[in-house]
Amino acid sequence: MEGPTMIRRLMRNSILKLMVLFVTCFQVTSCTTLLPYQNVKLKGGDGDASYFMNSSPVEIGNARLVKKKMPFVVTGQKYGCMTKSNVIKPKRIDGMLLMSAIFYPVFPFEFILPGGPKKHSHGTVGFELDTIAVAKLSDIYIGSAASLDEVQLKNVNSIVYKKYKHFQNSRHELFVRDRINSGLVYKNETWFEMESKVDELLELMKCKNDLGSLISRYDKFVSLSFRVKEGESTYITQGSLKKFDLKLEWYLNDKFNHAIDSMEVIASSQWMYAGYDYLSGSSNSYTADYSAMYTLIEDAMVKLIQNPDFTSKVRNVKEKMEVEFNTQTEIVIDSPKSSVHSLDDAIQTQVTIQIDDFHGSGCVISSTGHILTSYKIIQDADSIDVLMMNGAKYRAEVLRKDPLSNVALIKIDTTGLIALRPISDANLKLGSDLFAIGTPADKLLSQTITRGVVSGSRLENDIQFIQTDARLSAGDNGCPLVTWNGALAGIVNEKILDRGVEGLSFAVPIETVFQRLKIRFQ
Repeated sequence: MEGPTMIRRLMRNSILKLMVLFVTCFQVTSCTTLLPYQNVKLKGGDGDASYFMNSSPVEIGNARLVKKKMPFVVTGQKYGCMTKSNVIKPKRIDGMLLMSAIFYPVFPFEFILPGGPKKHSHGTVGFELDTIAVAKLSDIYIGSAASLDEVQLKNVNSIVYKKYKHFQNSRHELFVRDRINSGLVYKNETWFEMESKVDELLELMKCKNDLGSLISRYDKFVSLSFRVKEGESTYITQGSLKKFDLKLEWYLNDKFNHAIDSMEVIASSQWMYAGYDYLSGSSNSYTADYSAMYTLIEDAMVKLIQNPDFTSKVRNVKEKMEVEFNTQTEIVIDSPKSSVHSLDDAIQTQVTIQIDDFHGSGCVISSTGHILTSYKIIQDADSIDVLMMNGAKYRAEVLRKDPLSNVALIKIDTTGLIALRPISDANLKLGSDLFAIGTPADKLLSQTITRGVVSGSRLENDIQFIQTDARLSAGDNGCPLVTWNGALAGIVNEKILDRGVEGLSFAVPIETVFQRLKIRFQ
């Protein structure tokens, strides 16, 4: 009896082992053992594009997601195209999987329950990249303003969700940790450098055109800048996702970064993975913030430049710059009682214009303290100091300025000054001697004379500029250009700085200066 009993016992043990092995095999091949993972299949795609999943590069095909039940970001990037990203939520894990694995194929719960197998299918991501359209502004140069090297995120509220579904349902379940110390909430001093990004996009949109002129085309030049009016940064802790939604005020600036017009644009960045960034090798959340801001600027600039209103605003730059000119009345100045008739006397009329740590040049045109200088120097200065040859220092008031010709009229409160007398540009001949009297490089070098000749005449911005080979330096901007007997011929406007270009400067003829500033002597 013991023999058959032993045999039956061995058979039962073998059957149990086979059943355990059978169940284990099905468990391994099913989703049960792989619950922490999910495959993501990228369908289609562009051969010239790069694709990333949570900042890590992936190929078209399958990619494995490690974190279960958490949203992740799949991003596509291509040169000349906007960045696009999709947030994907992995399929929910079916609680009947365990029973299905244990009893499969005897009792396949997952196939008889509603939606069973669908819940375990692979997540599929498919999207196309939008090409940035080329703008049709071939006769206008658009650049980035220097102020974009520090864009501050003021007026931006930070909202933190624990889960992506809370964001979808607009449920503000805020993260309970100290978010300020963890870097999730922004402070007003947070800033980004955006100048290079704007330049890159302008290149892609064919907006950085060469106007074919050495002289700056004030009526054909626009620089872009923006400020953040209001917005929101959204962070999701479970999955490390982040995005920006901002209302931007874009400014169309002239050559001197002075706003001519503005347009409002509402833009949203793509979702970014705010964890470890494969591209930079950084786990700092600010890396993802920069990426989010860059994609936001892409979106905002495309909306801005492809807006028909933007094209019309840009093309009306000159008309907008002329608005102030057309509404101005004449400024009547008494003719100087004591005027200049030699270079020695002309030196006494040259002044140094001081704006904080920056300086330029100017010249006296009336005995009552009227002074001509460059618009670029004074622009929107809060305070302007004028340093005279005798060491006296005066606070100046701006009476008139004209960005189109880059000249300005200021006044100091004094009398009895020696003033330059104007000469008609019709009396200037090619090859005539001219002398620039300015303050190059340093204030200690005031009243420096540089000699040149009338080397040409160039028409730009409806202004017939005087071209001279006088060697001018930084600080000479706004200085007088006079003849051998001290007559005022023009105001130095611009010096060309380029490789292989030497001794090439331009001045606005004095008759044009008086016309643009609407000055009349009596």
